[in-house]
Amino acid sequence: MNIVLFEDDATAGLNPVALGRPAFELSCGGYRLIDLAARFGRPLRAEVRPHLRPLLAATAPAMLDPLPPDTPCVFLHARLAPIAASVERLRPWIEAARPFVAVHNGAPIAGCLSRAGTSADLRSPGLPVIDFDHPLIEYPHDLVRYHSSILGENLRDRVARGAYRELLPGVFAADEVAVHPSAVFDASRGPIVIEQAAAIGPLAIVHGPCRLGPQSVVNDHASLRPGVTAERGCRLGGELSNSVLEPFANKQHYGFLGDSYIGAWVNLGAGTTNSNLKNTYGAITMRYAGRSVPTDMQFLGVMIGDYAKTAIGTMIYTGKVIGAGSMVYDTVRENIASFVNHVPPPGRPTAIDYQVLAAAQRRMFGRRNQPWTEAHAMALRAMFDLTAAERVGLEVAPPNFGSGSYMAERECLG
Repeated sequence: MNIVLFEDDATAGLNPVALGRPAFELSCGGYRLIDLAARFGRPLRAEVRPHLRPLLAATAPAMLDPLPPDTPCVFLHARLAPIAASVERLRPWIEAARPFVAVHNGAPIAGCLSRAGTSADLRSPGLPVIDFDHPLIEYPHDLVRYHSSILGENLRDRVARGAYRELLPGVFAADEVAVHPSAVFDASRGPIVIEQAAAIGPLAIVHGPCRLGPQSVVNDHASLRPGVTAERGCRLGGELSNSVLEPFANKQHYGFLGDSYIGAWVNLGAGTTNSNLKNTYGAITMRYAGRSVPTDMQFLGVMIGDYAKTAIGTMIYTGKVIGAGSMVYDTVRENIASFVNHVPPPGRPTAIDYQVLAAAQRRMFGRRNQPWTEAHAMALRAMFDLTAAERVGLEVAPPNFGSGSYMAERECLG
């Protein structure tokens, strides 16, 4: 038996947050789908978008190995929301290795074939259809939607299966954590899970449900409201609420981050703040690729793709999207394309030169003692090329703020 995590054409609708990684590696509710699939104890394979294959070949090469021809294989849609209890419902079907298919809005989201095949074979007539009503992550904001609803139960599941010690009622820690005695915890609304070698500084306040990933750092006086999860190597400061931070994202300084998704290697400059509530208190509508998408969500912040950076004092309006690799200054009133220097008038946006971007990322990796590999460079180049249409008509040049302008003075100070 092998388990295949498969992407489909609609996965591109999760860009920019899924531009640089398979959808099954997106964090939501304290888990990734690949974490839950690994529980079944079977070899994992993947069908991913072509530009991600070189990165997967470097990080998890076995996932691209051919399937043994006469071995049953189970398929799980890469955009399944990582709800631990729900995915566990598939265990009897997986262990029985009997053919089946589960559909969502007419499309397969899970299934089993008696021998090797592809996810396209799940559409073959004659497969028994089972009842498996499980939500898919359709848009980037769904990561925040499901995160807020499943985090508490997912963390209780994680604690029940992990080797944690209970520091205080509802506060669970792995090995080598460093918690300052003056830090304050409130687990009345859900568990707080502190992973290996994470650190929490003096006078920090942490509310559950919350998960702090391995080697993550919560700075002095930080305030983590309910619903924060940070993956490996994140650094947190200021005020955060109900937000997901992917590996090595930095939100070190003062400023508010709420109801948001922050990609890997994003850096939020000091004072960066987002709005997560409209002045009218109405439901928020997102725009993706020029199309309006109602969310029915009253609280929703910003979706930021991998490698993006914000300057000091950046202010971000409610329900905005910032593309991968972009450099952002001042106030964000509209969505920002990927790999763009975004400046407000009287400056003008420009396209980022790829070589400048790659050099910046090498330096950022070096600051965190992480290797910048050829696979990373290839993935970044593929992300850059795939988003070229977003930058049509933009000059490739450093931002021009104009002599003596307020923005020019701020950049000199920064």
